[in-house]
Amino acid sequence: KTVQVTVLSKPIIEAKDHTIYVGDNFDPLAEVSAKDAKDGDLTGKLELIKNDVDNMTPGVYDVTYQVTN
Repeated sequence: KTVQVTVLSKPIIEAKDHTIYVGDNFDPLAEVSAKDAKDGDLTGKLELIKNDVDNMTPGVYDVTYQVTN
């Protein structure tokens, strides 16, 4: 018996760097999207893994996302 194995590409998370001023609101999920070739839009499945942004303290912060389909 022969079986077929299909290898799909991983989902792609699209996000860009942001600059805010002290005291500004920061929504880590704004302007972030996810998609893959099979299911299309996966934005609703985005998970926020790390968000150390302190909008009251100047600095550079990392935000980490994950998507699983």
